Amino acid sequence: SNIPTLLVMFPYSIDSQKAMIPIGAPTDYSIENANLFLSKLKKTPYLNLRPYIASNEVDVTMNFFKTDHHWNFQGAMKAFPYIVDRMLSLKNSTSHGITHTNINAWQECNLGRKFLGTAGRRTGVLYNGFDENVVYYVPRFDTEIFIEIPHKGIWRVGPFIKSNIFVENLKKPKSYFFDSGYSIYGKDHPLVRYKNANAPINQKILIVKDSYAIPIYSFCSTIFTEVNVIDLRWFNDMSLTKFIQLQRPDVLCVMYNPRALSIVEMFDFGVFDTINKKELKYIESINMPATKSQYNHVVVCDSIRPKMKVYCSIGGLNC
Repeated sequence: SNIPTLLVMFPYSIDSQKAMIPIGAPTDYSIENANLFLSKLKKTPYLNLRPYIASNEVDVTMNFFKTDHHWNFQGAMKAFPYIVDRMLSLKNSTSHGITHTNINAWQECNLGRKFLGTAGRRTGVLYNGFDENVVYYVPRFDTEIFIEIPHKGIWRVGPFIKSNIFVENLKKPKSYFFDSGYSIYGKDHPLVRYKNANAPINQKILIVKDSYAIPIYSFCSTIFTEVNVIDLRWFNDMSLTKFIQLQRPDVLCVMYNPRALSIVEMFDFGVFDTINKKELKYIESINMPATKSQYNHVVVCDSIRPKMKVYCSIGGLNC
């Protein structure tokens, strides 16, 4: 399809020297597998983030949760400018003059509660305690972002803190064993769509991802006019190949951590699939609104279900 493609290999919570692995722990080959996979990529450009985020014990301690396998939001924010730079380079563009990727353009906020990750839930708090003082980021610059999560029937538009921050994902009352501080930017969904009419880069980006990408694509929605995100573990409306044929993104970016290389569904791209006429009615063939004033079309798609909220505008009347 001649669409510029980038593979981003996220770091994993093991330092390059494996000095942090406890004695007696099972052997982990995540780093070796990632290196082997990247060495086989002859034509696809890639960005290996491990040297920037997890090269040594200090990096891992700073950039990853201690009770969860995910990186923390400081680690994701450090990776953000590297990812944007490489994505822009695919279209012979640069981030020169774009201040949105500068950490000084973002305000650091505190989650205001302890966080017990998936690993901590298995071992218990007496083994490694909690993640405390968890921080996340919201932009200091003005934004108006539209976000749609089709399978949840979620449509919302507004500044980043209202459109992209999901405080409702934090359980009330606090429940350390069912709460996830990592979900402040959202959860894993089959498809998430962003549109930002005021973004500095007028490009349509398609991200194929695992859960490490959740904060990254939220940050990217401030940079690009349109960002579509697919998780192949859950997306079954059509093959990735058909989606790309319908959507025609400017850039395709696959973002995986080393553990995702062992998940078969992550590589089920459907490369031999072609579009049929019925699928042309899919929602991706219709432009989504960018701002409140642009709710001016009717959406028809097979994904609409009973009791799903649908927003439209008739003669300027929002309904």
